[in-house]
Amino acid sequence: MGYPAEPAARWGANRQSLSQEGSQGRTEVLIQVRPAVSLFKTCGPMETDMPNPVVLAPADRPAPLNAGGFLITVLLSKADSGGTEIFHQAGPEGSGPGPHFHPWDETFLVLEGEVTLGVGEQQSVARPGTLVHVPGGSTHWFHFGERGGAVLAITGRGNAEAMFTEYDTGINWSALDRAKVIAVAAKHGQTILP
Repeated sequence: MGYPAEPAARWGANRQSLSQEGSQGRTEVLIQVRPAVSLFKTCGPMETDMPNPVVLAPADRPAPLNAGGFLITVLLSKADSGGTEIFHQAGPEGSGPGPHFHPWDETFLVLEGEVTLGVGEQQSVARPGTLVHVPGGSTHWFHFGERGGAVLAITGRGNAEAMFTEYDTGINWSALDRAKVIAVAAKHGQTILP
């Protein structure tokens, strides 16, 4: 089996070929071998654009952001991770976001209490330990149950941190202007539904 010269030439010495005899004849696979890289700057120079590891003790967490009745603590920012955002979201009974969608995936792990949630046409009650993954573009919502609750939320290449920060600093939740909330969400790529 032959391979185009361009990829093989581009890969140079990092190219290896693996062969295996089978009932259908010989199969050859071309793989690229990359040199190992250090995960920590203290172990040597970084050879990729991978961000530095983050260790965040509870005492070092930033103050929670107010998102209309529930509190969101940024545990990992897009700037620190290279794309992933991780949040601790907690609130009293009945609080939580209404129906909305955005282009980024979002995953929730229920930590405390019961959370009633909907994704598309499906609705369920999630208890501690339940994982819910919402693909980007899917309409979803949740509300904390009796005695409140908490979830760990993870987004992939989203814009949630910037939106939550603007909710905290630019929205007067005691005299709610729904049009302003919708505009802030839209600015950050989220659509709030009626």
